Amino acid sequence: MRNRDLTAVRGDPRFPGILARSKVQFDEARGILEQARARGELPAYLHKPLDDLVRLLNENEGRR
Repeated sequence: MRNRDLTAVRGDPRFPGILARSKVQFDEARGILEQARARGELPAYLHKPLDDLVRLLNENEGRR
């Protein structure tokens, strides 16, 4: 979402569909990681990066 290399393709009419499909896959992966954390199976060193990523995504959702 923040990668400037993608600026050129953002205007492509196919881009929103690609973005939507990748978001679905990412949300599934994030859910699996959150479930692993809830079970105590997510390594502690991944907690902060996951929290930071979720915060960043929430901030970007607010900008749309």
